[in-house]
Amino acid sequence: MRVERALGLEGGSIKGALEASSDEGGTTILEAERLSSCVYLFARNFTKASRWEGSVTDLYNTLTEREKEKNGGRLPRDWPANPKVLSEKLALMQTSLRSVGVVWERVSNSNKKGRKYCLYYEEPERTPPRGDADDKEGDADGEDVRPPESGIDKGNAGRGTQGTQHFLIVQRSERD
Repeated sequence: MRVERALGLEGGSIKGALEASSDEGGTTILEAERLSSCVYLFARNFTKASRWEGSVTDLYNTLTEREKEKNGGRLPRDWPANPKVLSEKLALMQTSLRSVGVVWERVSNSNKKGRKYCLYYEEPERTPPRGDADDKEGDADGEDVRPPESGIDKGNAGRGTQGTQHFLIVQRSERD
């Protein structure tokens, strides 16, 4: 607060900038991982009341089979090699996935029969718009985002090294 006053900034502007930076970092993580889209689409089939539950190996096998079906029996080269790698990636993406409504958490007291986890989709909490979204010409247009189906940092044969797919824009419904 003292720095804001000394610089002549509005109260809360530094906190807002830090939050925006954190949000951008989470979005970057999701955009870079093809896996995030697969997890997102799978989680959309479940709610908190009717959630998916199982081991990381169960989830790995399910997601791998779905990805093979989608790609004619082939897996993308950046696909997790085994359940342990999947678990590590999910741990890294957990906060970012939560920001788009995907909940991945360990089921309490699950050590006796092996570690169990649950996965489901829950409408993400909406935060008040920041930055130019408050301006009349800002970007607060009622749109929502979800992970792309392939990472944007993956190469595009014959079209350079930067992928072109970005977060998919989904129009929010009137009830949001």
